[in-house]
This record gives sequence, C-alpha cells and structure tokens, in this order.
Amino acid sequence: MTPTEATTASDTETVVVDKYNIEAAETLASTAQYLPIAQAAPLYEQLLSSFPTAAKFWKQYAEAHMAVNNDDATKQIFSHCLLNCLQVPLW
Repeated sequence: MTPTEATTASDTETVVVDKYNIEAAETLASTAQYLPIAQAAPLYEQLLSSFPTAAKFWKQYAEAHMAVNNDDATKQIFSHCLLNCLQVPLW
C-alpha cells in the first residue's frame, strides 16, 4: 500500500466513523485531488453526502472531471450541485 492509499483509507475510515468531522473531510478532499478520477469520485461522493452545501468540494469534484475532459460528468455534477449549493464560486 502506498502512503497515499494509506492516508486515503485512514481518512475514509475517519469520515465514516464521524461523517461530520470537517478536518478529516478536508484531508480526504486534499488526498482525492491527487488520485485518478476513478478512485477520487467515490471519495467526493462520500464527502458531498455529508457536506452537500460545501462549494469547495463540488468545485474540486467538477474540476477533477474537467481535467480528464469528461464533459458529460462535469455537466451532471454542476446540475446536481446547483440544486443544493448556490455559492458564487460555482458560477
């Protein structure tokens, strides 16, 4: 297991145990930025289920899909996030 995987596993467990732990969520989001989108997507989904109005996490999730030119997924994420989170950084 690489250090990133160990961090991800540890942070995921922390978020699952206390899903409203913002420090663990921030660490998990930071880790997800460096993972391939296939591995990062479930982490973002977990974060957003606990923090549906966190514009920062929505933006990171959309940007991760934009980075791999996945326009359909990016549109879906923006459509979904704007229902829950009307934050200026998303516009």
